[in-house]
Amino acid sequence: MPSEPKRKLTAIMFIDMVGYTAMMQKDERKTQDLVKRHRELIKPLVVKYSGEVLRYVGDGTLCTFRSAIEAVNCAIGIQNALIDKHELNVRIGIHIGDIVFEGDDIYGDGVNIASRLEPLAESGGVCISERVYEDIKNQSDMATAYLGEKSLKNVDRPIKIYCLTGEGLKKAKPFEMEPMSQTSGRKISYRKFVYFGAAVLALLLLILWNLPFFSTEDRTLEASGEIRSIAVLPLDNLSNDPDQEYFSDGMTEALIANIAKIRSLKVISRTSVMRYKGTEKPLPEIGKELNVDAILEGSVMHAEGEVRITVQLIRASTDEHLWADSYTDKLENIMILQSRIAKAIAKEVKLTLSPEEELKLSSNKKIDPAAHEAFLRGKHFWNKRTGDDIKKGLEYFKEAVNIEPLYALAHVGIAESYILLHQYANLPSRETYPKGKAAALKALEIDPNLGEAHIAIAYALTEHFWDWEAAEAEYKKGLELSPNYATGHQWYSELLFIMGRYDESKNEIELARELDPLSRIILFIESVVHHWSGDLESARRLMDRNIELYPEFSGMYRTKGFFHLTREEYDDAARMWLKAIEIDKSYTEDLEAYREAVKLSGIKGLFKVFLEFHLKQEPINSYHVAEDYYILGDYEKSLDWLERAIEDRIFWMMRVNQDPLFSDPIFRSNPRFLAILKKMNFPEL
Repeated sequence: MPSEPKRKLTAIMFIDMVGYTAMMQKDERKTQDLVKRHRELIKPLVVKYSGEVLRYVGDGTLCTFRSAIEAVNCAIGIQNALIDKHELNVRIGIHIGDIVFEGDDIYGDGVNIASRLEPLAESGGVCISERVYEDIKNQSDMATAYLGEKSLKNVDRPIKIYCLTGEGLKKAKPFEMEPMSQTSGRKISYRKFVYFGAAVLALLLLILWNLPFFSTEDRTLEASGEIRSIAVLPLDNLSNDPDQEYFSDGMTEALIANIAKIRSLKVISRTSVMRYKGTEKPLPEIGKELNVDAILEGSVMHAEGEVRITVQLIRASTDEHLWADSYTDKLENIMILQSRIAKAIAKEVKLTLSPEEELKLSSNKKIDPAAHEAFLRGKHFWNKRTGDDIKKGLEYFKEAVNIEPLYALAHVGIAESYILLHQYANLPSRETYPKGKAAALKALEIDPNLGEAHIAIAYALTEHFWDWEAAEAEYKKGLELSPNYATGHQWYSELLFIMGRYDESKNEIELARELDPLSRIILFIESVVHHWSGDLESARRLMDRNIELYPEFSGMYRTKGFFHLTREEYDDAARMWLKAIEIDKSYTEDLEAYREAVKLSGIKGLFKVFLEFHLKQEPINSYHVAEDYYILGDYEKSLDWLERAIEDRIFWMMRVNQDPLFSDPIFRSNPRFLAILKKMNFPEL
């Protein structure tokens, strides 16, 4: 009695030798030897990736795997193994689908589709179906390119097809668009027209090509792969007035913020894209550095109460133009204009907006041009991140609010300024964080959907109020509303690592880095997370990478100095701190004194000079003084200054619970230290 057919959902790979028929006709025996070698090379690789060879069909090989990732890894391994063996070149097709076993027979749609994909690959290449692509698209080491839709023999619907594009793999060319019947949706058979319609068809196509509803941009976009990440490059300032740079930079940031409201689109943050202001780098190179599918570039000009923005969307990998448009409106309608552009981009990259996203991008709010100009000037100074510049930015944000009291984003600007002034301008925390929290709450009264306002509140709750639970709740609310806000992910990561939740902290800082890959502060925090969690090799690698990218960033040298200190690598620690002092202007006049101290007394000599310097500062940073005394071995004085730091609500105090510097069990078990932790609401050790 024949057995019942058995079905299995699996990843199916079909491999075929290139030029097999011609080789057989030329030298049958040699070709048979090559087929044997081909099978001997391929089978171990299939087994290595947990696959199974089901059947050999002439020069073809049918295999199955437990997952798409294993199948793709195997395909890459096969092509790499054969890269120099030209007589054994193969094409590979991969699909996920049902395979049917009935006696000795193996069949099913999955087998058919995999075998039809294989001939579409280049020699040395791999084609995959959309089903496989969906399973591997988040794998950073599996690059793909979209080829288009194609109708395959004995398959009742067109299939979206991709090819792998990693190193050593041959990339296939995108398919030409297949014409569709207007009545049935089925392919038109051109044989019916060959003898009597060719000229007419050519004329019709020429006419259609020039109609606005059938543009080359639309054709290109339709035939291209999906776009799920984008970088907005700094808009060119067409006014030829350098004093207007604040306006073009501000418009760039506003576009980023509006497009970032689309949850399904990863949008690179301002910090990273501004590095390309005025650059001559090719767009594919920029796209690779930022790891994005598309780049938006353009220009802005404003005069006599009007603004004109011209933008164009470029596929990052190929530099192909996808879409372009210009927008002109009165300056008071600038927020409406920004929303229109964001919605147009969503439409062009074929994204479906949720009702919440539609609401966020449906701004009909007009803004007083003078208030908006003050706001943009405020952002211009705030982004410089020095104490004096943040103070200037704050004054402009206040001016914007005075002109337009219900300008929610300007209230957020006030909040973000106050919460950074303690750290950057050394102002007393009691004068800054409460004001920042109040401004953020005012912004939420005006617009409850401002994620950045929730995140500003969370930062104040972390750094000053030490209300860890409430801070986490605010971070979660803020990031739910603004998932593309890289700084929010960074600050949430900091809260998590000071609570010792290192795995969660690493996840958040990785999200921040994806959104802002060239941010030195995000890379800096990522290195600290790995150091504090005990992943020392990763920490060392990240610190070295940061120093390589930003050789003038003194903070990274200081942090690496602490890294070496906790490893008891005292010479390396001293070398790092001396480099930081050399860069940091506030230390420059004492540089020789520091060098001499290291020569005479090593690391302790260095910190004696540090202590003298910190005690002369006004106001004194009590946390840094506590660090100095700890390193010098005077634990009681270190605790004295930590107790003062807790009264001063010093920014750095949030680190004290997990900072590996304070790692001596004798110090950590001291009742005074435990009392500090309790006063800061940290869980008991």
